[in-house]
Amino acid sequence: MYIFPSIEGLRSIRMVVPLFTFPAGCFSEGYGAYMVLTRDDTPLWLKAVLCGMLFVNGVLGPTMAYPALLKKGLPVLGLIKKKDKGEKKSD
Repeated sequence: MYIFPSIEGLRSIRMVVPLFTFPAGCFSEGYGAYMVLTRDDTPLWLKAVLCGMLFVNGVLGPTMAYPALLKKGLPVLGLIKKKDKGEKKSD
């Protein structure tokens, strides 16, 4: 975070807002892609690109990107405790 990194309120907003906007954006893009994909007059090359986009939004986004957002956002909301970098597991 490069703009105003020392202001805690802005940092909190920056970490929490994507928890809500990311799923909404993925759903909206996926729905729009599906609507164009199912039209009869859509060119084959565009259908191939849309299938790739649906794969990224439907499989890679929820499994790879969203967990990273949760890891940053949930500690800000107080739902999980953030680990210290120097903290080690106790046996």
